[in-house]
Amino acid sequence: MPSHVSPTDLLAQALRHDAGRPFVTFYDLELGGRVELSVATFENWTVKTANLLAEECDVGAGDVVSIVLPAHWLGLVAVQAVWTLGGRVALHPAEGAAAHLVADGEPPAAPEPAPSLVVVGTRPLGGPARSVPAGATDLGRDALTYPDVLVGPTAPSDDPLLSADGDALAGPAASRTLVTGTRVDQRVVRQALVQPLVRDGSVVLVRPGGSDADPRRLDSIAATERALPLVG
Repeated sequence: MPSHVSPTDLLAQALRHDAGRPFVTFYDLELGGRVELSVATFENWTVKTANLLAEECDVGAGDVVSIVLPAHWLGLVAVQAVWTLGGRVALHPAEGAAAHLVADGEPPAAPEPAPSLVVVGTRPLGGPARSVPAGATDLGRDALTYPDVLVGPTAPSDDPLLSADGDALAGPAASRTLVTGTRVDQRVVRQALVQPLVRDGSVVLVRPGGSDADPRRLDSIAATERALPLVG
């Protein structure tokens, strides 16, 4: 990503260009379900999540936020929200993290001192988490109460994940790509978020089922969504 262009700028540019077009389409082949977020809906969730992280966890420029989640559209929202605030993302529990986002109240061993905990429900439609520890924030429930406009300061992020190259930027401009993944990891972030932002495109993110190894299923989704598979 060019150093002078931020993810916030790119998302704002996409919003001005065509706010109603699809940006993230999510399939969960284990639980079933398809969710599609337009540019406007993704931006709205990003702003609400950024406001929540700033208010509940004091996340700001330079802070590290751990994101330990299965592949899910809310994981992409969380990454974009951290970048909006000028923070960095650690895709594992991180020492000194300003906040720790985990799936459904099942955090791995947290560093000491324990960071602020935000729990993310990962059913296909999102919504409240199944289990929320005492003192934790429930992203799917609580983000909806936050404003639709940013109420605090933002800053450019210097996250190394934004230094995308190679496969992360492969494909034609404004392309629609299909990305598979089980977790929000570096490849998923770069292919399913950085690439669509930089290329003014969109993504179909597929979380495979435990027993769903039939490539014909992915071929069918790719054909239905008119997406170019990026399954590596």
